[in-house]
Amino acid sequence: MGHDEEPAPGRRDDPAPWADGAARSPGSAGGKRPLPSGVGYDTTRGRPSGFFITPDTAPSGLSVPRPRWVAPVFLSLFAACAAALNGWIPPLTHTYGAMLRAVLNVPAGTFGKQTSVAVRPLMLLLALLFALLAAGTVRRRLRLFGTIVLAFAVLVVLTDLALTRSAMLGGPGPFGALGNTIAGLDGIVALAIGVFTSAALPAGVVVRAERQRPHRDLALLGIVVAAAVVAVLLVRRHWGELLVLLSRAPLLGGIASALVVFFGLFPGMLYALNITRRCTRRGRHTMLFPVGIVVPARNEEGLIGDCVRAIDEAVADYPQACTVYVVENGSTDRTLEEARAAIREARHVRGVLLQCESKGKAFALNYGLRHVTEEIVLRIDADTLVTRSVLFGLIRHFGDPSVGGASGMPLPRVQESWICRMRALEVYYQVGFKRAGYNAVDAIGVLPGALVAYRRDLLVKLHGFAEGVNGEDADMTVRVGRLGYRIVSDASVRAYTEMPSTFAYLREQRMRWARGTYHMLARNKSGIYMLQGLRCVWMLPWAGFIMFRRLMMLPFAAAGIFLVLLNHSSVPLQEISAGGAIFLGVQLIQMTACMVLLGDTRLIASIPSYLIFRLIVSFYALETLLTLAFTQTPGRPSPSRKRLAGTTRKKTTRLIQGLSPKRLGGAT
Repeated sequence: MGHDEEPAPGRRDDPAPWADGAARSPGSAGGKRPLPSGVGYDTTRGRPSGFFITPDTAPSGLSVPRPRWVAPVFLSLFAACAAALNGWIPPLTHTYGAMLRAVLNVPAGTFGKQTSVAVRPLMLLLALLFALLAAGTVRRRLRLFGTIVLAFAVLVVLTDLALTRSAMLGGPGPFGALGNTIAGLDGIVALAIGVFTSAALPAGVVVRAERQRPHRDLALLGIVVAAAVVAVLLVRRHWGELLVLLSRAPLLGGIASALVVFFGLFPGMLYALNITRRCTRRGRHTMLFPVGIVVPARNEEGLIGDCVRAIDEAVADYPQACTVYVVENGSTDRTLEEARAAIREARHVRGVLLQCESKGKAFALNYGLRHVTEEIVLRIDADTLVTRSVLFGLIRHFGDPSVGGASGMPLPRVQESWICRMRALEVYYQVGFKRAGYNAVDAIGVLPGALVAYRRDLLVKLHGFAEGVNGEDADMTVRVGRLGYRIVSDASVRAYTEMPSTFAYLREQRMRWARGTYHMLARNKSGIYMLQGLRCVWMLPWAGFIMFRRLMMLPFAAAGIFLVLLNHSSVPLQEISAGGAIFLGVQLIQMTACMVLLGDTRLIASIPSYLIFRLIVSFYALETLLTLAFTQTPGRPSPSRKRLAGTTRKKTTRLIQGLSPKRLGGAT
C-alpha cells in the first residue's frame, strides 16, 4: 500500500531551551505548559468489548487457548493434595534425614530438632500437577515432568548434603528455615529448566558484540554489593533489637534476617549510585539529532489524533527536523481518516501516513522502519501522549556514542480506577526507582515499547523487531545491549499512555507480558553463556527467577490457607508465610520511600492494596504458564516452519534496508 506525505515545515536552528540539555518538565522553559490534550481522559470508556485483543495477543504455535477454569483447578488440586500429604510429612522428614546421615556417615542428633522436609514433596507435587494440566502431547508432558523431577532431585540432594556438613560444624541444617528456603530455590531452578527445555518457545539468536564493554560496570556492582554487606553488618549491630521488634508486625516477619536487610538496602544503593553518576555526567552530552517517530496504529480511533497532535506540540521547539510515520495496519474503524486529518493539521512535524497488512505490531514497526531516514528512531504507541521532555530528554543521550537505546517513564493517563492507581505505583517503583538503579551498571532488561528511542543503524543490523512473538520491546532492548551499547532509562522524561481499567484488559496485558518474558529469555539465552554484560549474565536469569517465584507463590499460598483452615499442619507455615511476607513487606517500604522521592504522595494511601494487585497479576502469570505449548522440539521448528522463518528473516531484512520494496495489495 502507498503512503500520504504532508509538506515538511522548514528546519529550525533555534538554540535548545536549556543549555545543559537536561530533561525537564514541560514547564521548565518558556513558562508553564499544559499537559498534552487527552491526559485525564479514560480512553477505554465506550470502546467495544474485546477491543484490546490484537494479532499480538497470543502468537500462533507458541500458545494454546485454555479454559478459565484450568488455573483455579490447578490451585485447588494443589491445596487438597498438600493437605493429603500433611500426615506423611513427619515420617518423610525422619526417613530423609536418616538417608542424609547414612550417606555422610553422620551420627544421630546432628540435625538437632528436625523441623520439616515439606517443601521437597510439595515441589514434586507441583511438578506432577503442572505436567498433568499443561497444554501439549502426553510425550512432551512426560518429558516436562521427568526433567523437573530429575533437576530438582540433583539440586536438592547436593544442597542438602552441603547443609548436612554445615550442621556437623554447628551451622544451619537442611530442615530448618534456611534449608527449606534453599529447597524452594532449587524448585524454582528445576521448574525453569523443565519449561525452557520442553516448551515450544522461539529459537535462540546469536548476537555478536561490536563494541567492547567497559569493566567499570562490574566493578561498580561489586562495590555496591560490598557496601550493602557492610551496611547490613552495621544495621544488625546497632539496630538489631529494633528489627526484631519490627519483625513481629504483619508483613514484616523475618525482616531481622541479614538477607532481607541486604535486599532492602541494595536497590537503594544502586539508585544512589545512579544519581551520583548523573550529577557527574550532567551537561556532558547536549547534541540533538533528527528523529523519525514511528507510530503503529490499529483500531486507534479517538487516540491517534491526540497522539499526533502531542507529537506536533513536542516538536515545536526542537532544533532538528522530525518526521512522524503513522503505520496503519488493518484497522476496521476510522483510524486512517483520523490520522490523515491530524497529519494535515500538524504545524511543526513532517507527517507520513503508511499502510500495511495486519500482521502484528512488530510487522508494522518494521514496515515503518523501512521508510525512516533519520538517525534516531523514536517508537511511540498510538495511545501514548508525549511531552516536550521526550525529545530533549531522550535524544540528548545519543550524544554519547556508546548509548544504543533510551526510554522514559510512561505514566497512566488517568488514575481514577483502582487498576490505574496500582499501575502508577508500579511505574514509579519499577521504572523511576529500580530501573533507574540498574542504569548505574548498564543492566536494564527492558525499555517499554510505548516510549523508546534507538539508533536506526542498530535496528537495521538486528534485522528489525522480532515478529510472531510477544515481548518484542524487551527482546530488542536485550539485543541492542548484546551488541555492546548502553541502555538508558531516564525517569525525568514523562509520557502518558493508556492503561487497563478493567480486569479483562489487565488480564490480556499481563498474560501477553508474561509470555513475552518467556520468549525474550528463549531468544537471548545465548547471551548468558556468551557473557555479554551484566544485562545477560545477571538480569536475564533474575527475570526468569522472578517469573517462576511468582508462579510458586500462589500454589503454596493456597496450600497454606487450606491447611490453616484445617487447623492442623506438619508444614512449617510460619516459616513459609514469613518468607513470603519478607519480600512483600520490604517492597512496600521501598515503594513508600519511592513515592515520597519521585512520585505522587497521594498514591501512598493506595500502597497497602498493592498486595492484592500483586496476587491478581501473579494469577494471570500462572494462567500464562498453563497456556504455553508443549507440542514440539523447543528451538527447532519443523522443516516447513524453518523454511518459513528463513524466508521471513530475508523479507524483513529487505523490508528494513529498502533493498527490495515489499508489495502489498498490488501497490508498492
